Amino acid sequence: MKKKTSSGGASNQGNADAKIPAVEDTLLQDIQRMRTKRKGATEAEAKKSSISPLKNAIETILLWDFFLVIALLVWLAVALVPHFASKNDFLLDPWLALWQPFIQPVLGVLMLGTIVQGTLSYISKK
Repeated sequence: MKKKTSSGGASNQGNADAKIPAVEDTLLQDIQRMRTKRKGATEAEAKKSSISPLKNAIETILLWDFFLVIALLVWLAVALVPHFASKNDFLLDPWLALWQPFIQPVLGVLMLGTIVQGTLSYISKK
């Protein structure tokens, strides 16, 4: 009886060994299919690469401009506390002096850059 069990185990093991190459073949086919898809994706990316450097530059400028706008907003919020608490304008006066020559252009760059970035994204998707 032990011999039947051992031979039965060997036959089961033989079947398992037979299945392993089939799994490896399937994996190789999947790898080849993924490489083919990746090549197709890189060709599509190459077509979009003409807009890509401009888009990356605009995204970088917008990122820094956004954080500058947030910092200016925090400055305004902090400046309004002493203004309303004790009519002290030592933080608000410099902010108001920078409103027209600096803060408005910063806001304009942020708005225009957002519009340009959206337009470039729309063009690149077509």
